[in-house]
Amino acid sequence: MTIDSSVRRAGPFAGNGSTVDFPFEFKVFGREDIRVTVADPDNVEIVLQLDSDYSVIVNPDQAQAPGGTVTYPISGSPLPVGHKLVLTGALSYEQPTAITNLGGFYPKVLEDALDRATIQIQQLEEEVNRSIKIGVADGIPADEYRDSLLEAAADAVAAASAAQTSESNAHDSEEAAALSAGAALVSEGKAHDSEEAAALSESNAHDSEEAAALSAGAALVSEGKAHDSEEAAALSESNAHDS
Repeated sequence: MTIDSSVRRAGPFAGNGSTVDFPFEFKVFGREDIRVTVADPDNVEIVLQLDSDYSVIVNPDQAQAPGGTVTYPISGSPLPVGHKLVLTGALSYEQPTAITNLGGFYPKVLEDALDRATIQIQQLEEEVNRSIKIGVADGIPADEYRDSLLEAAADAVAAASAAQTSESNAHDSEEAAALSAGAALVSEGKAHDSEEAAALSESNAHDSEEAAALSAGAALVSEGKAHDSEEAAALSESNAHDS
């Protein structure tokens, strides 16, 4: 048979808490030629184990209907929401076909060997397509490129930390400004109360002055009346003497 598809991957399938069957459509020689990987919401990946975590049903005619179905889990709760499942090829990188001199063999033996080599190439391509690559004309050694990426990542972490610190400082400044504004309002209120108290004291002093003036007036009136009484008494005494 020919392999007319270069795809050696199925998924990622998003978990929904109910689906347990996950199909794939690339040729395999056996159940062990499938790798099942599950990722949690933080993209932490776990490679599952055949017959322990999952089972595989391979389509009988891989020439006409390549692929099959992976069932996960074998028991327990289905893949939950937020998790992902990916199927990739896991054909071993070996060449088990032996053709002897002057020995007979069926064309399928040679065809399977060629298919096996093609599948191995596709597996490598699938992995390479997920890797970070430098440009053909860059001429940067891989280790230097790796170091530059690590340095950039460290700088990004430091920048994120500095930004978080700045945000925290800004929040503290905002709180301090709010406290200062509150203190200013309290001071303003106290100043207003002091003004009112001063005005009240001034009013009380004015009232006291008026009361003192009234008292002084009353004293003068009393003094006048006493003088009049003295004059009246003197007049009475004079009249009595004349009589």
